[in-house]
Amino acid sequence: MLLAVSAALFLGGAVGLEMIGGSVAEAEGMESLRYRMLANIEKGLELVGTLTFIYATTLIP
Repeated sequence: MLLAVSAALFLGGAVGLEMIGGSVAEAEGMESLRYRMLANIEKGLELVGTLTFIYATTLIP
């Protein structure tokens, strides 16, 4: 179950927010506050997904 959650978090950040951030960057530029916030949330989701994956694979059964 945790592996599926980690994949959803990572891909949600990497693919989902990347598409939204790309359209915001195109419309407002990469220096806008909205783009920077989306980029930070995207990286945060990727990190949480990676940490969840590591946690899930190191659990002792």
